[in-house]
Amino acid sequence: RAFFRFPIANDASHCVLESATLRLYSSGRTEGRTLQAVPLGEAWKESSLTWANQPDPYPGAAAATAAAGEHYREWDVKAHVEAIRATELPNNGWVIRDEHESDTLEGGDQTFLSREMPQDPPEVTLPELELRYVAAGTPAPAPPLEPVGETTVHCGQVITESTKLANDLTGCLTEGLAIGAPNIVLDLNGHT
Repeated sequence: RAFFRFPIANDASHCVLESATLRLYSSGRTEGRTLQAVPLGEAWKESSLTWANQPDPYPGAAAATAAAGEHYREWDVKAHVEAIRATELPNNGWVIRDEHESDTLEGGDQTFLSREMPQDPPEVTLPELELRYVAAGTPAPAPPLEPVGETTVHCGQVITESTKLANDLTGCLTEGLAIGAPNIVLDLNGHT
């Protein structure tokens, strides 16, 4: 089992939660297993957490599931976060456990990296809780405009409107192209 928690601000009451994704980096796994993220019903301290005093899951809380595998594993925890924001659930974090952790015949092992794992080289493996909001009553954006004509681009160019490439872009020492505006189309037009 692994335990994770994140602060969840409740000061955006005018916004609607669009998605909530819990991401944990798996550094060891048993394939073919289903992993559950279950909200916790009790507070806990990292410095004194043991197998004997681990907090229990919140009674009746449904588990979010993800398949075991390498690299980041993702759980859709939107229902949990909505309940936390509505103060129906306490924000005590989640326990990550194997769906069949009492499987004594096959056994299994899952390992996740904590926030204390050094990030060197700069490969990011930290635990993440990504919350996406939209303003309540926000209309859907209009579809993006299609690019008109072809445009010659250069290394490091910031694209702020729909663009169709007229050339390949290779050998850049830093960024190739940077997208600098929402809701646009970048048509590579067969170029690299």
